[in-house]
Amino acid sequence: MTFLLLPLLLACQNAQVEVLIDQGAQTIEWLGWKEDAPILSEAVQSAGDGDPFWWTVTFPHEVQFPKDSWTLALSDGAWLPGEPVVGAPSPQWRLAGLPEGVEPMPLDTLWLLSVGRDRVPKTDGERDRLWSRTATGSLDRLQGYLIDWTPEGISFETSVKERLIPWEQLDALTVLAEETDKQDQAVWIQLVNGGVLSARILSANAEKLQLQLPWDATWSLPTSSIVRLIRRADVQEWASK
Repeated sequence: MTFLLLPLLLACQNAQVEVLIDQGAQTIEWLGWKEDAPILSEAVQSAGDGDPFWWTVTFPHEVQFPKDSWTLALSDGAWLPGEPVVGAPSPQWRLAGLPEGVEPMPLDTLWLLSVGRDRVPKTDGERDRLWSRTATGSLDRLQGYLIDWTPEGISFETSVKERLIPWEQLDALTVLAEETDKQDQAVWIQLVNGGVLSARILSANAEKLQLQLPWDATWSLPTSSIVRLIRRADVQEWASK
């Protein structure tokens, strides 16, 4: 009987989250999401007049930064460890350090700020910059413009010619930020791999969140991947923390 109850007790413990509302922090069972807020228990709802204003939802998961991971930085402040999906017909990013079974994230390069093997380079000047590894192991520094993120690598135009840099040779790329719109009802999602993503939660249950990414693609994320949901107020420099 003890062995039968133990998994049930652990499951109940895993469903507990801490939600910070105007009335203070409350520990509740994770019930999911409705419109633009977490679903709160009746006890929490009755603590104030109307629907309580929420700030954060914290899950009982620890952050573990993956080793030997690339870094993707987006212009809206997102910062995601992982690697490009080589050979994919459209840009995709496979996140590192998440539970098995998480599908690669579809990516719109309009939101791209930088991608690198071990750093987040910064753009200066009025052109994009690319670092590629040569046969001798040194870095070839290019200035120009990103043309395309292809299944084989990065198509990059310099003042001399357009070049295709294969993924295995790419060390880092940083591009000039494009103007993008802030997504309505978006929240910050802090992940167990140390990354953070801005997205709108379409629906959620005990196991996963269905997200709408800023470029309107949908993507599923298990709750076991999440450390914290944060009400979004403005862009934050997560990569510098």
